[in-house]
Amino acid sequence: MIKLLNIVDEYDRRWLASRSARSIDALGVIATLDGLVAENGAPVYLRVDHGPEFIAGLLADWCAEMGVELLYTEPGSPWQNGVIEALNGRVRDEYLNGELFLDVTQAQAILDHARADYNVHRRHSSLGYLTPAEFRELDTIEQRQVLAGAAKYKGWAAPQLRAA
Repeated sequence: MIKLLNIVDEYDRRWLASRSARSIDALGVIATLDGLVAENGAPVYLRVDHGPEFIAGLLADWCAEMGVELLYTEPGSPWQNGVIEALNGRVRDEYLNGELFLDVTQAQAILDHARADYNVHRRHSSLGYLTPAEFRELDTIEQRQVLAGAAKYKGWAAPQLRAA
């Protein structure tokens, strides 16, 4: 059995990281997050479920040290973390279910390829049918216009975004 840790930026829908291993504990989560913080800076918040790797005191300590708010979804409420749940479903359906892995390294190679494809080629309706890479190239005002237009098109309330 292979366990996956996928991390997505809720704002621009980038699939930031994917880690495959036989098991992933809090130290593995923290190591992955440390790499992301080195590349992107610390996030404002981290939304997680109640998996044992996320409820460990080590992760809470890391978040406190980094100034990151730790948000837990309610047990049995995957819709509270819909962005990652949607990604996990796509990963299973499109990349993992049709594969037999000889080892974790092979699974990781497939995930790395999928992540690159997802970020550069997959268009997202929530981003006005731009890819995450295209969305990131826009300035903040253009990004907000795209998000408001996508929300209006879907019949959602425009997202309430903090000033940059």
